[in-house]
Amino acid sequence: MADAQDLGVGRGRLRNPGLARPFRGVRVDSDAAEPADEQESTSAVVRRQLRARDLQYAPLLKEAHAYGAVSAARILGLPLPLQLLRDPRVHLVVPDGTNVPRRPGVTTRIVPARLWRTFTFDGVPLPHPALLYGLMSRDLLRSSASSARPDLLGFGDALVSGAENYPNRRWRENLAAPDALQRYVAEWSPGFGAALLREMTPQIREKVESPYESLLRFVLHDSGYPELTVQHSLRVRGKEVARPDCADLEAKIAYDFEGLGHLVSPKQWRRDIQRVRQVTNLGWHSERLTISDLWPDPSAFVAHAHALRERRLRLLGKL
Repeated sequence: MADAQDLGVGRGRLRNPGLARPFRGVRVDSDAAEPADEQESTSAVVRRQLRARDLQYAPLLKEAHAYGAVSAARILGLPLPLQLLRDPRVHLVVPDGTNVPRRPGVTTRIVPARLWRTFTFDGVPLPHPALLYGLMSRDLLRSSASSARPDLLGFGDALVSGAENYPNRRWRENLAAPDALQRYVAEWSPGFGAALLREMTPQIREKVESPYESLLRFVLHDSGYPELTVQHSLRVRGKEVARPDCADLEAKIAYDFEGLGHLVSPKQWRRDIQRVRQVTNLGWHSERLTISDLWPDPSAFVAHAHALRERRLRLLGKL
């Protein structure tokens, strides 16, 4: 409000009932909200609404403040488990020795000065990607320790992926390199979440195109299945005919995750069918799966994948 008054906006205008009041001292034009999409999923609606709320706090940020891991992830469009995605609070971080903001609907975490690094995205301060990664390990453990490992893997994959089509992400290139995250893990130790970071960071891969690919890799690798190759290119006479999400190179199995986009787009559906034929013609097996294969209970899919791999290896004369 102070900024608006400095610009000559009168008190009558600021008291307009058409202005939303997300925080004390902040007024927002209700009509300026990002338009809704009729085909949005529930999680997409939540993501859009809480991202807007996070950004509405921006005028109240002080010089040494930055958004915390959960709010920063929503602002950047990084994958979050539903429990954190739905958290209505604005998350902030401040360096040690700085006054902690205390407002309703706001939670603040203090970061050791030696780890404090920030960058600006869309005009707002966020933790440096490596610091964001470390902070997220703590939030994931506190939110749900049982799912923290796959959730952190998906988060790390999204940070380092250069895929322009990564869903919901608000930038086109990678925000961090795997070796930068690995170096930061050493700095983070022995902080809370360090063991989780040490375990999962070596498994991060750069070419992942969705959080479901990360979950697929985690589920199979955690069951003892050999590590899958991400975005392996299958070529005929130098021309790419298929690029499965994940591939078992030894057993020649192409794993592809089918999201809702594959159902609603006839063009994508036709491409999917053609790709299966092309993969089969190259002597590979095409294995398609959906989220129900991986969550909440992946045990049936895991058993199927191991049995399929054994059959393929016998067929190829490798057993």
